[in-house]
Amino acid sequence: MNEFVIEMGETWFAFDSLFNPHATGMRYTVQNHGFLALYRGLTPTLISAFPKAGIRFGSNAYFKKQLMDDQGKLTPGKNFLAGVGAGMFEERDERTLGNECDREDTLGE
Repeated sequence: MNEFVIEMGETWFAFDSLFNPHATGMRYTVQNHGFLALYRGLTPTLISAFPKAGIRFGSNAYFKKQLMDDQGKLTPGKNFLAGVGAGMFEERDERTLGNECDREDTLGE
């Protein structure tokens, strides 16, 4: 249901000539659907964003800890590597979760 609402909103803003300026589109949405219509679809976005951010920050902290020297210091290069590692780990995890969801969808057919 929420995906439909988000897609409907994107269609309103992207393809209708009435919504060329964003302010006009927002005014139309508020007048015809109410102020809360601007927040439709926000909950699923936040639900998916929080675990993703947690994985990224947690893996970054882990990689930083692994790359620290004996005195507990990081060079800028190692800090950069920790960030790259966190991004790669997050992307791998996201693809793995996506593939599992796709497999469950196809198993049900």
